[in-house]
Amino acid sequence: MKLEPVTAGAINVIAGSPVNVINDSPGGTISGGGYSNSPNSLLSADYSAIGGGADNLISNAVGAVIAGGEGHRNFNQWRSFIGSGSGNQMGGTNRFTAGGSGDNAGNAIIEAPSTSSGRIPGPV
Repeated sequence: MKLEPVTAGAINVIAGSPVNVINDSPGGTISGGGYSNSPNSLLSADYSAIGGGADNLISNAVGAVIAGGEGHRNFNQWRSFIGSGSGNQMGGTNRFTAGGSGDNAGNAIIEAPSTSSGRIPGPV
């Protein structure tokens, strides 16, 4: 496991394969997974996390999560979540997919409501 101090007082946490990478992503976490030809990567993904799996990528996002699985891609999507499965891609901000295979913006993804503050409302 590797702890990397970064700007703004945040710390990046990298575990799992030694090829997993966090680049320009303060507050990033990769909890595990990855292997030699299939690292998990956070690239310009502030305060985002990958739980495990392999070949998962979050790029140019804030607060995005990939829990596990393989081959997921999240490009330019803030506050989004991929649960598991393989080959899922995020298609919008505040998006969620529980898993499956090959989901994209038009398939099995639910858009969460947001408020003017940008926060997702909780229970009343």
